[in-house]
Amino acid sequence: MTAINTGFVKENVHSDMVSQKRIAAYCGIAGIMTLYGSILLAVVLPPSFHWTADAISDLGAVGADHAWIYNGGLILASFFYLVFAYGVFINSIYWMEYIGIVLIAFAYFLAVLAGIFPYPTPLHDPIALIQFFLIPIGLWVYGSGNFFAGYRRLGAVTIGLGVIAAGGVVWLLAVATTDSQAFALPELVVIIPFDTWAVITIWRLYQL
Repeated sequence: MTAINTGFVKENVHSDMVSQKRIAAYCGIAGIMTLYGSILLAVVLPPSFHWTADAISDLGAVGADHAWIYNGGLILASFFYLVFAYGVFINSIYWMEYIGIVLIAFAYFLAVLAGIFPYPTPLHDPIALIQFFLIPIGLWVYGSGNFFAGYRRLGAVTIGLGVIAAGGVVWLLAVATTDSQAFALPELVVIIPFDTWAVITIWRLYQL
C-alpha cells in the first residue's frame, strides 16, 4: 500500500512539474505574440512612424496616437514573460543559470515600468537604458550557466545571442551621442536576439 501511495505521489509531482513547464512555455509564446503584435499594430496605425528616424518607444510616447496599444501591449507581454522567466528559474540546475534568469526577469520587469512611464517622462530613459544593458549581461550569465551545466551548444548559442544584443547596445549608445532619434533599428538588434533566446528556451521547456 505504501509503495502504491509513493508511486501515486511521484506521479502527481511529475505531472505538476510538467504542467508548470507547459504553463511557462505558453506564457513565453503569449509574451512574444503580444509584444510583436502590439508593436506591429502601433506601427501600422500611425503612418508617421519611421524605423530609420524614430525610437520604438515613440509609439507609446505621451500624447502619441494609439499610445495605449503599445504601452498596454508592452505591460501585458512583460507579465507573460515574467511567468515564463519563473518557469525557467525553477527548471535551472546550475547557479549561474539562476543568476542569469534573475537578471533577465529584472529586464522583463523594467519593461513593465517602461510601459507605465512612457517617453518622455523622466524615468523612461534610465529604465530603458538599464533594461538594454541587462539583456546581454543576462544572456551571457545564463548562457555560461548552460555551458558549465553540460549544455555546451545551448550555452554557446545563448552567449552568441548576447554578443549580438551587446552590439545593439553599442549602436544605441553611438546614436545617443548624435542629434539623431533613430533608435528603433538598434533597439531591434537588442530585442530580436533576446526573443530568439526566448523561443529556444520555450521549445526546451516544452521538451523537458
